[in-house]
Amino acid sequence: MTFSAPNPRLLRSSSIDMLLFPVLYFTTCFFYILWRLDPALSYQCQVPPFLCDEAFLRNFMAFPGGLSEYLSNLLSQFYYFPWIGAAIMTACLLAALLLMRAITHHLSPQLHNSLLLYIPSILMLILFSQYEHRLTYTLAWLQSLVCILCYLRQKAKPPLVRLGVFLLLSIVIYYTGASFMLLFALAAIIFEGLFRRNLLLTSFYLSFMIALPCAARTFFFILTHESAYLYLLLPIYDYRPSLTPYMLYLYLPLLFILAGAGFLRGIERFENRRNKKFAVALLILLTIAAALVSFDPDMRTILRVDYYAHHGQWQKLLDHVEEHPSDDILVAFQTNRALYHTGRMPSEMFAYDQTWGVAGLFLPPEARAFFSIQVSDLYWDLGFLNEAEHWVLEDHSNFSFSPWHLQRLALISILKGNSGLADMCLNALSKTILYRGWANRYRPFVTQPHRLQEKRQLSYGQRLYIDKDFIINSAFPEQDIQSVLAQNSENRMAFEYMMVTHMLTFRLGMLITALQSDRADLFLPKHYQEAVVVFLHNTQGQMGEIAKWLSPKTRAEFNDFMQILARHGNDATEAQDELREKYGRTYWYYSLFSNPARRMAQSK
Repeated sequence: MTFSAPNPRLLRSSSIDMLLFPVLYFTTCFFYILWRLDPALSYQCQVPPFLCDEAFLRNFMAFPGGLSEYLSNLLSQFYYFPWIGAAIMTACLLAALLLMRAITHHLSPQLHNSLLLYIPSILMLILFSQYEHRLTYTLAWLQSLVCILCYLRQKAKPPLVRLGVFLLLSIVIYYTGASFMLLFALAAIIFEGLFRRNLLLTSFYLSFMIALPCAARTFFFILTHESAYLYLLLPIYDYRPSLTPYMLYLYLPLLFILAGAGFLRGIERFENRRNKKFAVALLILLTIAAALVSFDPDMRTILRVDYYAHHGQWQKLLDHVEEHPSDDILVAFQTNRALYHTGRMPSEMFAYDQTWGVAGLFLPPEARAFFSIQVSDLYWDLGFLNEAEHWVLEDHSNFSFSPWHLQRLALISILKGNSGLADMCLNALSKTILYRGWANRYRPFVTQPHRLQEKRQLSYGQRLYIDKDFIINSAFPEQDIQSVLAQNSENRMAFEYMMVTHMLTFRLGMLITALQSDRADLFLPKHYQEAVVVFLHNTQGQMGEIAKWLSPKTRAEFNDFMQILARHGNDATEAQDELREKYGRTYWYYSLFSNPARRMAQSK
C-alpha cells in the first residue's frame, strides 16, 4: 500500500481560506452593526450611566455581577460613537469565536476550526439586534468562557490541583459574573463526568455550585434567593428577551455533552474538504437569516426619531418619518414637536400621521409613565419649567440615574437661581465621559446669571419662563397649555399647540374665537384656513367677516373636495381613494377619515 503526500499547494490554499473567511465574516458583521443596527440607537435606548468616580465603582462592588455591570456601562458609553460601538460589538463576536476555538481544542481538537463554533457569535449578533440588550450579559458570558478555558488547561494536572483551580475560578466568576458561575460549574461538571470519569469531583462540583450562591446570600451579600442564583440572567427593567440568551447560555454545556458522548465526530466528517464550501454557505445563510429575523425595523424607526429629537435635528426627523412611516405614539409625539420647531405645524401637520389625535401632542397618561423624559422635553419647549422638572424627576424615579436627568435639572436650576442643585448636577456631569465638556460650558452661568443670553437653551428658557403658579391637570394637558398661554400670550408654541388641539378635537368655534382675538393680520396658515372652511360648512355660515381670511386657492380646493365627494354619492368610503390622492395632506381629509373617533367606529 502506498501513501501519497498531501499537496502543498492545496494545504496552503486551505490555510489561506481558513484565515480569510473569519476576516471577511467579522468585517461584514462590523458594517452590518454600523450601518443597519447603529450602536448610537442602543445608547439612545439604554443611556447607560457611568461616572469616573470611586464612589460609583464601590456601588458596583457591593454585589455579585456588579463588576460586569460596571464594565458594561463603561464600554456602552462609546455606543454614542457608532464606529467605536460597532467595533466593541464586533470584538465581542470575535472573542466568542476565539474562546470557543480554544475550548474546543481541549475537547475535540479535530473541530478546532469547525464552523459550528460560529453559532455563539450568531446568537450574540441576534442579541445586539435587540436595542434593549445590555452588554452586561455578553461580558459575563465571555468571562465564564475564559474561566472554562483556564480550567481545561489544567486537565493534565492531578485532581487536587483541578479542585483548587475550580474553587478559585468559581468564586471569581460568581463575584464578577453572578449567575454565569453556574455555566462555568456546569461545564466543569460535564468535563469531569464525561471526559475524566471522576465521580468524586463531579459530585463535589455539583454540591459547591448549589452551595456557593446560598453562602454568598447568607454571609456576604444582601440578595434575594432568586437573584443569588439567577442575577444577570433575568430580564432587566422592561426588557423581555426571547429564547436567544438562554440558547447562548446552554450552547457550551450542550457542546460538552456532545463531545463527551462522541457525537461530534459526524460534524468533523461533514466538514471535510469536499463539504467545506457547502458548510460555509450554510453558515452564511444562517447568519443572514438570523439578522433578518432579529432585526426590528419598527424599533429602529422609533429610536431613530427619538435620537433626532434629542439632538434637535428636526428636519432629519421629518425626512426620516416621510421615508419610514410609523403609527407609534412616540413617533407621532416627536413628529409634532419637529413640526413646531421647523415652523411647519400650522401648514403641514396633516401631511403626517395624526391618527392619535391629541394624544400625539401630549402623550396619554399610560405612555407618559414610560416616556417621562420626553414629556419633560415638551414642557421645557413650552417654558413650563416646574412641570419639566416634575417629569424629569418622574423619569429618574422610574429608570434610575441618567446624565440626561442631570442636564435638564442643571438648566432648570440655573434659570431658577438654585445654584446648589445646579452645582451638584454639573459636578456629577463633570465626572462622566460624554458630558463633562457640556458641564464645563454651563458652569459659569451658575454664578453669572447676567450671561444667560449667551446660551440659546438658557435664553430660550428665560424668555418663556412661567413664574406664576396655577393648578395643573395632568389628565388634560391641553388645559395646562391654555394656562401657559394666559400667562404669556407671546408663547408661540403654546398658541400653536392650542390651535391644533382645537382642530384635533373639532372645537372649531374655539379656534375661530382664538384667531379673532389673536391675529391682527388677515393671513392664516394653510391648516387654519382649512379648519375655518370646515367650520363655515358645518355651521352653514355665510362668508361674512371671517371669509376674508380664506385665500381663493383654499376655497377652490374645498369646492373640488366636496365635488369629488358628491360624485361618489356623498359616500366617503367610495370617495376615499380619490380624496387621499388629491387631498390626503389636508385637515379636510383628516376630519373625514383619519380622526380617532372614526377609526374607533370602523374597528367595531
